[in-house]
Amino acid sequence: MASSRWVVASSTMGKRRREPRKSSSATPPRIVSQRDPRLPEPTPDQIIEAKRSRRNRESPTFATAKGFDDYLEWFAASSDPFAEAFLASHVQSRDAVIAQDGREEVRPLPPEKVEKLRSLATTSIQRLTDKQQAAMDQLRSLVDGLDPLPLICGMIFATRAERWSSYFEPDTMPRDLDLELVVSIVASSPIPESWRPCQVDDWRTVSEAAKEVRMWAYTLSLAYDYANESSPESTFRREMLQRWLAYRGDAYTPHATSLAESLAQGKEQTLLDRCGYGVDDLIRLGSRITNRWNQRLTPALAAAWDAAAKVLDEAPSSIGAASDDFKHLWYEGVLTALPWVMGTPLGALGADTDNDRARAMVEDLGWRPGEAPAFTSVFVDVPQRTKPFMILPSPRGKAGPDVALLVHPAALTTDLHLTVESLLSKKIKNWERARADAVDAHVLGLLKEALPGSVGYSQVFIELAKGRAEIDGILLYEDIVIVMEGKGAPLKTAARRGGVNQYITQLKLLISEGSSQLDRDYHYVMNGLPAKFYKTANSSRPLIEVDGSKVRRCYQLLPTLDGLADIGTRVRRLNDWGVLDARCRPWIVGATHLNVVTDTLRRPAELLGYLEFRERWVGHPQLVILDELEMLALYLYQVDLDQRLTMLGPNSGSIMHMPHQYEFDEQYAYLEGRGISVPPLRIKTTARVRRFVDELQRTRPDGWLASATAAFQIPITVATALDLMQSTLAREAKVDGIATWSDGTHAIIVIRSHDSARTISSRRLQQAAARYVVSIVLEQKGGRTHLKQVIYNGSAPKN
Repeated sequence: MASSRWVVASSTMGKRRREPRKSSSATPPRIVSQRDPRLPEPTPDQIIEAKRSRRNRESPTFATAKGFDDYLEWFAASSDPFAEAFLASHVQSRDAVIAQDGREEVRPLPPEKVEKLRSLATTSIQRLTDKQQAAMDQLRSLVDGLDPLPLICGMIFATRAERWSSYFEPDTMPRDLDLELVVSIVASSPIPESWRPCQVDDWRTVSEAAKEVRMWAYTLSLAYDYANESSPESTFRREMLQRWLAYRGDAYTPHATSLAESLAQGKEQTLLDRCGYGVDDLIRLGSRITNRWNQRLTPALAAAWDAAAKVLDEAPSSIGAASDDFKHLWYEGVLTALPWVMGTPLGALGADTDNDRARAMVEDLGWRPGEAPAFTSVFVDVPQRTKPFMILPSPRGKAGPDVALLVHPAALTTDLHLTVESLLSKKIKNWERARADAVDAHVLGLLKEALPGSVGYSQVFIELAKGRAEIDGILLYEDIVIVMEGKGAPLKTAARRGGVNQYITQLKLLISEGSSQLDRDYHYVMNGLPAKFYKTANSSRPLIEVDGSKVRRCYQLLPTLDGLADIGTRVRRLNDWGVLDARCRPWIVGATHLNVVTDTLRRPAELLGYLEFRERWVGHPQLVILDELEMLALYLYQVDLDQRLTMLGPNSGSIMHMPHQYEFDEQYAYLEGRGISVPPLRIKTTARVRRFVDELQRTRPDGWLASATAAFQIPITVATALDLMQSTLAREAKVDGIATWSDGTHAIIVIRSHDSARTISSRRLQQAAARYVVSIVLEQKGGRTHLKQVIYNGSAPKN
């Protein structure tokens, strides 16, 4: 137990000096996501839609990915040499898919095809850049002077008609950029003497022009990739521009809300004094606007549909099956209704949102046309990122009251923590320090919630040769220690959207120093006899002491405010860029992604087993793991990565598993009351292994945590083999005293029942276990075998 392993000393101090940072062991309010029991159950129509959506999202492939197909169609019509060559090569690769041993493999392009693409890409960079800029100029000329309210409402509708969660998937189109482009141009353009009416044809023309900018930007990202293929930055630039060309939320709403509240904790009165509203007001406003849209949009669309059907005497099953006349008439009705559905007159804000502070929020977090800096590139920071409202002329013309329109909905939902961070950075003195403290305390609270009985402190000091140094956090649980060095600054838009040099520079600022500090902290813990931690830089007595000889594992955690574009699962890339030392494997994770992990892995052995699993695989050169949730999915499914890598071969390419993001999306859609009930996400293992871990966690004998976490390193294939082979191995053990099966990485060891305790600790068994990463020890007793122990040996040589 924790109390028997750690020496916890309470400080007895007299009159204290003012402390530079307040050490805290307080846990923030409960932050495990739960479904509100007051939420209504989904309607039959919602259930049908959710099931349809799941079928469409479970297995996106190159052949069915409608988002990428849209790009391919555009490539074919672009008349650009590089785009046409890429299209031809892609089609050739797709057609070369072969089935082998139940797996699909894509044959690589012939070297001559790759060389042709490299050659074309090298000469195309400037041409594609010019075409992207020309498309941007064309879009600006089309937007200037148009009545912005119906135009932007139409763009919001076109972008968000299909509800997204927190992720870009291969079968969806990242059209948020189209909306951002139009909003940014309106926000930076001076108000004309009179607005031109925005008709359906204007809206659709602007939409197509925005798409052109996005398509050229994507093509340019491909060209950069092939032109610089030998550089370690090239592939990442392509991935960044594909996934983050549009700035989208990287959190689920409850996690973003929880982190936003932690950021503002203790600063609410300052916000009220300086802004006239607080974070709770922002949460209520976002919820009110979202509910208002949900309640009004569907009836408005249905009314427009019925009107078009009545006028044209046509009853199409969907807009795709409708005639051109029907589409045009329906769009006219939609475009007319949207300003009334989505916009709110400024004078009605208080009553409509049930919040008398709404007017202050919209004025403070909103732009009027012409107020924003000039928008010249997809790489500049968009104005609506920090001010998500626009204040626009009434749909009745300038005679009516101005209207408030939420043009960046994610800012009050999945990006709420970033919105609040931006707001506080302008209102709170020394905000960078306060932000770091808040992120550290939030993350420590998540871990303490997941590890009941743990001891954790943020902002404590350690004794070094050059004097005391501060560490951001330490958590002690049983025989493990987690040291933490947090970095609170969010990524800038230029870096997030593919500015590789800016991105690497930011990563070095956010990660390199933190990783060095974690390395220092690790050695301080493991070499300390004991390692002492102090509440302040001047404390005479330690707050806590740790005997490093009793620490089985020390994990290094580097939490961040946002996900840093999901770089935390690509440490090999960080090694290549010089951001991380080659031997370092810190857990670099956004606070909101960590919240998903602690939501999903509710018991200590599950969470600490994930830390072992993650540390083991995160740096493998042949594994491509897109983000933290995909890493978590591999763990939940207990994928036999050793087996798959062996089948692939050491120099035969890489493995990237298909996304399982939809399962997390479904879970949180249900918790938020907008999806059907789904089974909770849990580790997929056999009943035997689960019973073993449950019993260990219940009884907690000596060494229980090491054995329980090791059990979650047993892939489902090996756990299944264990059930199939136990009888055969038991018969062998009767004869030889011990029987062993191994696949080179995992071993199943069966011993005879008599004197089993001595056998388990015997040199013969320990030597057998030392050869394997995971050893599963069973006791043969009569006609049955009982799982007694699992040993994890991360330093074992691969056979």
